[in-house]
Amino acid sequence: MAGIGGESPRGARRLVSAEELIEQVKSLRREERLDEAIKTAIKATQLQPRNAEAWWELGLSLHRRSGLADAKTAFEKTAELAPAFGYGRWMLGLSQLDVGDKEAARINFRAAYEHDSTLECALEKLLPLYAETSDEDDELWALRELDNRHNITHFQLNRLGILNARAQNIYQAADCYRRVISELENSAAWFNLGLLFADAGMGADAVDVVRKGKRLFPAESDFDTILRMVEPRQLELAAKVTGRPDRVLEPSQYYQHYISPIEALGLGEEGLEEIEASEIRRAKKRMLQEIDLEDGSIGWAPGLILDRSRAIALADEFTNDPDTTRFHITVFRHPPLRDFLSRGELRQFLIEPGDSYPAIIDVLEDDRPFARWLSPIFAAQYDLVFGKVVERRDLQLLECLVAGRRWVLPQDEERCFRASARLIDRAIEPLVQLGRQCFTESVRTDAVRSVLDKDGTAQLLALLPSYFLEQLSKAADALRAVSLSLNNQHDAPDEALAVVELSAPIVKRSPSLMQRIKDDRQALEERIEVARKDEARLTLGGHPLEITKEGVRALGRSLNANEVTAVRWGVKVGRDGVGIV
Repeated sequence: MAGIGGESPRGARRLVSAEELIEQVKSLRREERLDEAIKTAIKATQLQPRNAEAWWELGLSLHRRSGLADAKTAFEKTAELAPAFGYGRWMLGLSQLDVGDKEAARINFRAAYEHDSTLECALEKLLPLYAETSDEDDELWALRELDNRHNITHFQLNRLGILNARAQNIYQAADCYRRVISELENSAAWFNLGLLFADAGMGADAVDVVRKGKRLFPAESDFDTILRMVEPRQLELAAKVTGRPDRVLEPSQYYQHYISPIEALGLGEEGLEEIEASEIRRAKKRMLQEIDLEDGSIGWAPGLILDRSRAIALADEFTNDPDTTRFHITVFRHPPLRDFLSRGELRQFLIEPGDSYPAIIDVLEDDRPFARWLSPIFAAQYDLVFGKVVERRDLQLLECLVAGRRWVLPQDEERCFRASARLIDRAIEPLVQLGRQCFTESVRTDAVRSVLDKDGTAQLLALLPSYFLEQLSKAADALRAVSLSLNNQHDAPDEALAVVELSAPIVKRSPSLMQRIKDDRQALEERIEVARKDEARLTLGGHPLEITKEGVRALGRSLNANEVTAVRWGVKVGRDGVGIV
């Protein structure tokens, strides 16, 4: 121990502690006496092998002298002894990356950030590693973390949009693309946004985005590709819905979530921003007189019934707060939106011929306070209208509602589907029951088709937006259980394949479920092909002869396999007047 200890009060040599050695290492490293620092750190680890700080100081000294690779073992020991030390896991990840061990580096960079969220550098290292291995879920996590820390580049934000789109997080993806647009105003982000909506079945939104993109970038021909995909169907749908005489809501359901004070007061559109207080007082008096005379009804606002206190509150709401006044004026000047919020009319969701798009879209993008005010009102009304349409199984109106112009913020998306979620749960329950039933008894393809055909259940599920992926996954799992049962328990791969094909339209919004269907289809087709190698199909005397797994067909007669009790092969010899046959 010579050279380590010091003199004790009685003249005996005192042993230096590991803690003192560690302090010496720090001092030596500051003085760039790296060889001495390394030797001292090694002595500290020998003196206390379970001291994480000793190994850490050894790793730092080795790194400073000869690089990350030489320090890897010391950093590994540090991480073993102090797994929650974020910076230690970061340095270990760097050393592992330096020697080419990318898988281990990914693990430690992730752990470094999770234990110490100030280490944004770990996220930056993780992103290319995740991209290399196509770990899209992990890459999505890392990009979200960067975004939450407000430290994301335009390129990374666009990538976050792409990954959200693949994960069917439509609103989050759209928000990413819109932010790129607001900062860069480039045509690629507009195209990505339009394509996102087109792929998600939101044709009206796709048309609006592409029409605006074409105005901003008239030389870009790629926008026309999206228009050819979605515009014809949206125009056809608009023509059909416009011509319908029926309404979604009954008059008793009007004005549940929004009443326009401007409409209730009977004000005109002109000069609303500069309207005089005296004019509002006159309009208020006229409204109250109408209420008194007509038992709460207001003739110029169809279906609106108010008591005096509510009417007075509406008038005050229009005049007391400048922001709220501006919001009501904006809604009033977009009649399709106003009529939807008030009475559930669907013109809001229909596109028109030409190249126009609703001007209020620009307001929503530029006036964030208005968007935040509108969102919960819109979501509540959409929930009411969408629920009624689902309850009626009106597929035409359902397609109209899911096509877009659902102007809510991501935090209010769930509110749009509260009523309909219960209805969809009931709609898939017969399929879920088939999925349970197939484990105890035979469920054939006809039973599946019967459930899907009843009340247009298959078309209903195929039209649902990505919000309902959980319910659609349950339905797909049930159908897959039936398919597996037909194939494995009943030796009916043809029927199993038919069930797979029936389930495909239901899950078209989910890439993972579509991939599963693709794999199931391929496996069943291969099994069917193998089975058919043993079948016989001949023509004898102009008549078909078939011997298959299903049975026998010969001389115009058929015999099912389950009707066969015995088989005999042979030759019959006889005379026909000419000779032996």
